[in-house]
Order: sequence, then C-alpha cells, then structure tokens
Amino acid sequence: MKIGIITFHHTTNYGATLQAYALSKTLASWGHTVEVIDYRPKGAVAFYLRQLLPVRNRKLDWNLNFHKHILKALQMRKFLVSSLSLSKLKCYSSDKLREIFEGSNYDAVITGSDQVWCLDTKFRGFDASYFLDFFGKTDNCLKVSYAPSVGGTQSFKNNREQVSKLLAEFDHVSVRDYHSARVIQEECGIAPTKVLDPTFLVDYEDVLVPPKAKNPYLLVYNHKELGHIQKKAIQGIAESRNLKVISIGDAWDVADDSFISVHPREWIGYFKHASYIFTNTFHGTIFSLLFRKDFTVFVGKGKRNKVFDLLTPLDLKGRIITELTGDYKVDGSQIDYDFVYKKLSPQIDNSKAFLAKALNRVCLPV
Repeated sequence: MKIGIITFHHTTNYGATLQAYALSKTLASWGHTVEVIDYRPKGAVAFYLRQLLPVRNRKLDWNLNFHKHILKALQMRKFLVSSLSLSKLKCYSSDKLREIFEGSNYDAVITGSDQVWCLDTKFRGFDASYFLDFFGKTDNCLKVSYAPSVGGTQSFKNNREQVSKLLAEFDHVSVRDYHSARVIQEECGIAPTKVLDPTFLVDYEDVLVPPKAKNPYLLVYNHKELGHIQKKAIQGIAESRNLKVISIGDAWDVADDSFISVHPREWIGYFKHASYIFTNTFHGTIFSLLFRKDFTVFVGKGKRNKVFDLLTPLDLKGRIITELTGDYKVDGSQIDYDFVYKKLSPQIDNSKAFLAKALNRVCLPV
C-alpha cells in the first residue's frame, strides 16, 4: 500500500520532526511505501524563518544565538531528508496539494500527528488541507487521521460546518487526547478513537547518537524562559544528585553547558543517557517515559490538556508542576516504571492496532 502523510514536518521543533519520523517508520516497517507530503504553508515558513534572524522583533532585541538556530534548522532538514521519503513535489499553498495527490497514486492519506487540527495558532490558523479536503470519496483513497490534536481550540466556530463535512468523509478518525475527542464529538457528532502520539510506536536505539558528555547530567529541554523558582528546582535536584546541568535546543543560564543546534539523533541520545530530566514540552515528557527517566514537567496553561491527559492514567500526575511562579516541592522520587508500563504498554498496543486496522493490515511489531 502506498501511503501519504500530511503533518507538521517542515519545522525546527524536535518533537514535530520526530513524530513525523515515527509514524513514517512504523508504517514502513509493516511493508508500506510511505512518503511525507512536502506541504509547507507560507505562514509557517515565515514563522520559522523569523526565528533564524539576528533581530527578534521590531524593538530590535538581538538574537545572539541566531547562527546556532540556523545550524539547528539545517540539522533538522538533514535528518528529514536522510530519514524520511518526501513527495517529489513541494508546495507552499494548499491549491497545489491536488496536483501532488493526482501524481502520487496513494492508497491512503493520513493526517497527523501533532496539532494539525488546532485553529488557534496565529501563524497557521484553519487549514482544510489537514482535514484532507484535496481529495474525495470518488478518488478511492482511504482517509485516516492518526493522533492529531486540536490543541487549545475549544470550538471550530465558523469552520464547524466545513470541518464536520470533511470529517464525515474519513474512513477512520483518531485523536491523541481527550480534549480533542470531546471537541470533535460535540462539534461534529463523531466519536474518535484516542491513540498515543506516534513517537511511542518505535524504538530509537538504531538512530540515537550518544552524547559527548562524560559525566552524569541533568537534562533541561525547555521552550520558554525559566523563572527563578524553576531554576531553583533544577539546581536543587542537580546539587542533591551531583549532576551537571545540560540544556539542549535552547540556551539557559541555569545550565553548565547549552547545546542549541544538536542533531535530532543527538537530541534522542541526550534523553537516553540523562540521569534526570526537566522539560516543559509534551514530547520531552514522552521521551522521558520512553527511556524510563525520572523527570519533572513544567506546564503552563497551553499544554495542560495534553500533559495531564498523558500522565494522569499512568499515575504520574505528581511529576507535573503547574504553579510556575510560587514555591513548590519537586517530586524527585524514583519512578516505578514496571508499574507505569503495565498501564502504558496496552495503550501502545491499542494504538498500533488502530493504525493497522485502519489500513486493513495485520499489526506487525516495530
């Protein structure tokens, strides 16, 4: 079966890059021919390019590490080209997707994962392409969603009727969190299956690169500026365990060393070999779980749904810190991963089973 995937792959975000890789690898391991549709919406391209400029904004705030962020973008692109099959044609506007579709002979197109159904992102907004509007039932091609999310969207509002019509054409609908399931149920009258993010579906031992760090370290993977209390929490764990602090993806002054432009393979390696992890990201939390690490996740309002959704069923809600400005106690205890995986493993199996059934194939181990 030839399968096209439409997702957020053209990005400088490690989680977005690796979810695209994981879904593609899973499908290819089952014998499918897989390619990621190289769709790069202009608004998203402009957003990521701005991150690479030496000046951050109109106030002329300097981005002192812009050259390292450029290198990070190049590393991300290198990984994509070497690890994924991209469609021969690329497009920057949705009106070209039909041309790619007609020239590709797909048996199925999968939308997801990531927040491809989020309408509240300023630089993306509503894009019907991620609801697969560029082909229909007469094209004899399966429409499947795997683990998309609506993000913080509470309602489709003026797009509700169009979204409902498009989702009604899907052969199989899944989402990655209960908030997304509720929105789609209430707005569109469709009950999606909840599945895990595709990064849970594969093994990374054959792609990770061990870090250059020689001594045990605490890993920080954080997308936003760390407050005083957060820094205090990180330093407290590091000192109590005699760990060096290493930050990846961004530079923070709490770290002894910061590596902004690590290759995705190195990024995975840093998670694999960390002694403790602090993160404020969804995928940082996932890779902490995958490599069975003790961790703490700082969660602001924008990510509460998906992080709580992931960790609550695993009885790990205590690893979440939501009050980012006051005093709090970090749960630095050792996580019982035998207990966690008794709950997590069936979710992984069920997620693979959904995907396999959607494609009318027997689920094979990755």
